[in-house]
Amino acid sequence: MDVILADDTVLIPDVVIGRRDAFGERGLEGPPTLAIGVISRSSRLMDTRLKPARLAEAGCPNYWVIDSNLPELRCFLLGADGYVETVVATGEQVVEIADPYSVRLSAESLVAPYPE
Repeated sequence: MDVILADDTVLIPDVVIGRRDAFGERGLEGPPTLAIGVISRSSRLMDTRLKPARLAEAGCPNYWVIDSNLPELRCFLLGADGYVETVVATGEQVVEIADPYSVRLSAESLVAPYPE
């Protein structure tokens, strides 16, 4: 799903959550409520530096990064000077996340393979 932040800025987060009325034919117009990047070897720089910088500039209030190799989840909340890390979860550690929605989860649960 394309996230159109400006005429010259289009990102494609791995997971995006936004207001229903903000989605159009081209994708999500404006910043999402939550964007999630899943790190791979080729996307580490993009997911940890470029995407969060662009999303913060556009006013996306929440950005999460999942590293499936560890596994690890890092949650960031937009503050006055950019994103501030609010939650870190590794492995099977269960954490409670309040923003943008109240959830309890572990990094392992986000990357575990589906049972056959």
